[in-house]
Amino acid sequence: MSSIYQLDADATRLVSVSKTLVGNNTAGIQVPIFGLTGTVDAILWGIVTTVIGATTTAAYLQLNDSTATPDISLAAGVDISGLVAGSGIYRRGQVGSALEKLDAATGLVTDPAAVNAAMMTIVRLTKKSTATTNVEFVYSTTAAPTSGVIQFFAKYLPQSADGALVAI
Repeated sequence: MSSIYQLDADATRLVSVSKTLVGNNTAGIQVPIFGLTGTVDAILWGIVTTVIGATTTAAYLQLNDSTATPDISLAAGVDISGLVAGSGIYRRGQVGSALEKLDAATGLVTDPAAVNAAMMTIVRLTKKSTATTNVEFVYSTTAAPTSGVIQFFAKYLPQSADGALVAI
C-alpha cells in the first residue's frame, strides 16, 4: 500500500489556500492554487467554506506550465453546483478519474476504494524547468456570476532538493 499518510510526519508538509469562485458565464476558468518547484508527491483536496453557486460544473485539477496543461484529474470534471459548507472535493483516483465530491448536505460515511487502500491517491508533480508551473483548479459556470469559496489543501513530500508547493 502506498500512502503519504504512512510517511514520517516530519517529512511531509501541508499547505492550504482559500479561493473565491467568481466566474461569470464562462467555461474553463483556471484558478492557480499552488505554485510548484522541483518534484513532489502530493495528495490534493478542497473543502467548501461558502456554498457554491447553482451552475458550477466541470471542476477538475490540472498542472499549468504556460505551454501545456496536463490533467491531474479527469478534465470532463465533476458538477459541484450547490455544494454546502463542509462539503469536499477529493482526488481519489488516477489521472483519468474525476474528482470525488462529498456533499455535506447529508451525513456521510466514506471508505477507501479497497481494503488497505489509501483514502486519497498520491500524484507526482514535476515543475517544467524553464517556466513557472502551477497547480490549478478549473471549473465552468453558466451563472452570471457564480459564487462560493473553497479552501484547497496539499499534503506533499518533496522528491527533489527544491521540491515544494506554495499557496498562490
